[in-house]
Amino acid sequence: GLHTQCLKDFDRSSFQVGADSFTQGQAAAEGDVAKAKERFEEQFRKECGDCNDASLRVVSGLSSQISMAHLAAATFSGPHAYALPGGFAKSEYRLRRDGGKDLF
Repeated sequence: GLHTQCLKDFDRSSFQVGADSFTQGQAAAEGDVAKAKERFEEQFRKECGDCNDASLRVVSGLSSQISMAHLAAATFSGPHAYALPGGFAKSEYRLRRDGGKDLF
């Protein structure tokens, strides 16, 4: 399945996986996070095509790491506060097959 950290980070930022969008906080607002996570994983599997479980875990782990690295770089507190203006950041990521090629 998906990397455990990816599932923990789900609903913290917006993801587009294939044609399906998962916006930040949407699952919590709809009240069924478990069902949304299942749909998230199904869409990852669909977009990954014939990836094996290890490849799916790597792709989802990288997606999670990229999203959290972006949020850490764009937060307006801590060591980054001196370099960035006040405000907010919204991260968004898209995962799709590139011309039918394998992800690896």
